[in-house]
Formats: sequence, structure tokens, C-alpha cells
Amino acid sequence: MGIISDYFERRAEERKRAFDEGTVLTPQGVQTESQFLSAALSDTVITKEKALQIPTVKAGLGLIKGVVRQTPIRLYRKDEAGKIHEVTDDRRTRILNTETGDTLNASQMWDALIEDYFILGGGYAYINQRGNEYRSIHYVENEEVTVVDNNDPIFKDYDILVRSGRYKPFQFLKILRDTKDGARGVGIVHENDLLMKVMYNSLKFENNLVATGGNKKGFLKSAKTLADSMIQKLKEAWRKLYSSSSENIVVLNNGLEFQESSNTSVEMQLNENKTSNAVEVAKILNIPPGMLSGAGTSSSSEDDKAKFVDFCAIPFFCVIENALNRDFLLESEKDSMFFRFDTTELKKGSMLERYQAYKIGIETNVLQVDDCRKKENLEPTGLDFYNIGLSAVLYDQESGKVFVPNTGAVFDMNKVKEKGGEENAENPVEE
Repeated sequence: MGIISDYFERRAEERKRAFDEGTVLTPQGVQTESQFLSAALSDTVITKEKALQIPTVKAGLGLIKGVVRQTPIRLYRKDEAGKIHEVTDDRRTRILNTETGDTLNASQMWDALIEDYFILGGGYAYINQRGNEYRSIHYVENEEVTVVDNNDPIFKDYDILVRSGRYKPFQFLKILRDTKDGARGVGIVHENDLLMKVMYNSLKFENNLVATGGNKKGFLKSAKTLADSMIQKLKEAWRKLYSSSSENIVVLNNGLEFQESSNTSVEMQLNENKTSNAVEVAKILNIPPGMLSGAGTSSSSEDDKAKFVDFCAIPFFCVIENALNRDFLLESEKDSMFFRFDTTELKKGSMLERYQAYKIGIETNVLQVDDCRKKENLEPTGLDFYNIGLSAVLYDQESGKVFVPNTGAVFDMNKVKEKGGEENAENPVEE
């Protein structure tokens, strides 16, 4: 009996000390408040739904979704001469840009794939193919996909399980982030787990502050033992105090003392932390922070847009293009055909910038007039000519002949050299 009584006495002393010092008594012994809170926060598991509740994550993915939606995917073929032609009559471009053949349209499918790619590490879509005909494409949630590999680090192979179905890799379009095996990727909720937890728990903390009217949490200390009826009355009064729907007060009788156990959002510098954490999320997504905060002048915003296209959109387009070229082309097509995002619309800029670029393109004979009209969705004129000024002098390097459009004269530079080189260059031989 002495051992048992000693045990209970020690436990009572630990409880009293924990009560006096603001510590928490757990089955593992006495822990400080910070240790207890750290243990509680470490149990937070960031899911896809929780990650999307973080405003910066939601806003960043929204920007990426928007740029993918407005950028069409084209299919191109390279002929034997090396010239590239757009394929406009292939069903696959319709599947990827408008009608997938699924309950989701193309925009909705890409939205879902983008969320899975960045948050969970991989977006999957089943390719409905009959022989050499591509009929439709069907988005499959990441959580529904299970990868079973062969455990060979060199000659890697795997199957994809979706509930009771077993599929081969070529039957799925796979857009993977930071993959090491070509089957699974790593999302930001795993790669940046701690940052996601801090941001999500900060939101929960703010929600609790609003729900409790901004009152701090704490302990009630009593110098004497309270009756059960008094404890119940205190609990009820405390519940009313922490209700934001009414104004209440709690009267502490002699011998009762309130001890704070938490800080306010101001004391914890939550606003500053939220701003700095939002910048970190922007870095993870390769998005200029100014685009998420909406801050900056008009010039800096244009600069942010250019950086967003160059460092976020274009690299992500390459990931999708590589996946399409691998999984959405027949083996016989892979040497001559490829998918590309048409970034012309994305890089159009203002009307003044476009027209200045067209002017330079026409003057330098890089573009024809109809090339420019096509980019502006205007009817072509049918004039398939390049603009060559009368002051131009055209030289054919292979034949050595020079043509002057202004006079219609043709000169053979080889004969000029034969008749005296530079000293007779002022009187060239005319053909």
C-alpha cells in the first residue's frame, strides 16, 4: 500500500506543479505548454482540401489554370523536307481543347489535373483508345490511382490500379511533378509540409479568435477546492464569455485567478508571418509575388506578367507537352508529329506592341501581311508577297549574282572578279 500511496502523492504533486507553472500533464509526464502545442500541431495532416483553403495556394493555382485555359494546344507534323505544318483535322486537338468526351470539358479537366499536379504531385487521365483511334480522355482523381511497380531500380516498370481495374502506363496521360520513377510525383503538401501546416493552422487560429470574440485562452486558478456546482457555473459563464454573439462578463470570486495561456494575433505577428509565408508559396509555384498580392505599379505588373509567362507558364507547358508527345501519339507518329501550346495569344501584349512588332517583321521580311492578319484573326488579302523596297540589292550567294529591283539589272559578281576585281567593281558586267 505504501508504494501505491507514494505514486498517487507524486502524481498529485505533478498536477499541482503543472497547474501552478502553466504546464500540461500528459500520460508521458509533465510537458511545457510549448511542447504540448508543438505535439498537437505535428498531428495536422494537410490534405488537398485543406491546402486549397489557403488563399495564396488557391490564388496561385488560379493564375496557372487561367493561363492554361486560354492557351490552345496545337498538333504539328514535320514533312520530309523539314517543314512544319499544323494538323487541323485531327480529333485529338478537339479532345484537348474543347470536348474531352467525358463529363468534364477540356477546361475543367485541365483545372483538375493542375490541382493534382501541384498539390499531390501527379495528374492522371485515362486515354480511351480503340486501335489507332483516340476517342476521348477521362480525368481520374489522384486518390483513386495506385501505382504497383516491379521494384527494379534500373529497368523500371509499373501498372496502374484504379479500384478493380488494372491498366498499363500508355493507357494514361500522366503529368508528374518532381518524379523519380515516371509513375508518381511529389506535391507541395509533402515537399513543403511544414509551411503548409503553419499557414493552415494560422487560418484556424484566426477563426478561433473570431469565434471567441478575440478573447485569450487561459486557466482558472483556485486557492481552494471548488464544489461541482460552482465548477459547472464557471464553465457555463466561460462558454458565454467566449461566444462572439453576445457580451458577457465573468465574476471571479475571492481566491480565483485567470492566467493567460495564449497570445493575440498582434503579439504573434500573424499579419507579418502571413505576408512572408505567401511570398514563400509564390516562390514554390514560380509566380512573382506581386501577381498574388496585387501590389506594384503598372510597369512592375507588366514585368511580373512577363516573368510569370517565362518562368512559370512556359516550363509547365513543357511538362504537359512532353506528356502528350509520349502518351497521346502513336509510336509511328512520334518521329514526325508533336504537340505544342500556341503561346501567340499569351505573348500578344498590347495592340501598340503587337503592331510595332508586325511592322518590324514585315520590313525585315520575316512576316508577310497575311501572316500578321492571321494572328489578328482577320481575313487574308491573298497577297503572298514579301515587301522588298526599290532601294534593296539582292545577292544570291550560290550563283554569285546580284539583282537590283530599282533598275531591273542583274550582275554576275564572278565576272566582275575575272575582269579586274575591285578596280573594275564600279563597272560590273551586266547580263
